[in-house]
Amino acid sequence: MRSSLITVFFIFFAFTLEAKAQQTIPSPVKLATTDWCPYSCDPKGEKPGIVQEYIRNLFAKNELSLEISSLPWNRAIETAHSGDQAHGLLTAVRSEAPSFLFSNNPIMSYQVCFYGPEETEWRYRNSADLSSFPGKLGFIASYGYGKPLDEFLSSPSNKSKILEVRGLTALNRLMKMLSADRIQLLVADRNIISWLKVSKPHPEVLALREKGCLTERPFYIAFNSTLPWASEIISILDRELAAPENQKIRAEISEAYLGPALN
Repeated sequence: MRSSLITVFFIFFAFTLEAKAQQTIPSPVKLATTDWCPYSCDPKGEKPGIVQEYIRNLFAKNELSLEISSLPWNRAIETAHSGDQAHGLLTAVRSEAPSFLFSNNPIMSYQVCFYGPEETEWRYRNSADLSSFPGKLGFIASYGYGKPLDEFLSSPSNKSKILEVRGLTALNRLMKMLSADRIQLLVADRNIISWLKVSKPHPEVLALREKGCLTERPFYIAFNSTLPWASEIISILDRELAAPENQKIRAEISEAYLGPALN
């Protein structure tokens, strides 16, 4: 009887150790992102972006190492889905990766706006305006823009009114297309355009005029839900993202990129 109990104990102990080992957060944690400056820029650059600086700070506080790779957004999502080259996405909304495990607390928020040349009279005020915009609307593939734009872009009946582009230089290409009148409007985040007008004031950027915006939306960090340690790291990050002292750090980082008026 004693021998049987010892055997059961060791089996239970070995099983517990194995389960714990399976949940160990790896080093480094690998996150995929895309060129979404000022939120996420070149990971190796002097100014890697608001979110990259902020999340690295949170990882360091918990003695976790982080490796960030920048890819075209559709490839970043595919890479994180595989769980090998990337464990998750640095920034995402649920519509972009619905099977992933998301933090409950957002990193920060963004606001999608419509941009066109100054002479364009059309403006976005509500969903009914989408069906009346002039010409073609340019957008980046696989991005989650939010309602009602996502539904408009995915509808087969609107195929002739839209043009999608892919790749790390997608926004630059859209601005060139707008300048060449291949599209008449493009959609982009307000802080991105503000950042470009200060950091890269090319003629295509300076010519953009805001033509209305969608509701501001939060975005999150997300992990492949099949990873055994995904829940553990989400719990750590949720705690850190909710802490007022960390939100103050994020505000300070944001101000360094956007200035106090746009933070």
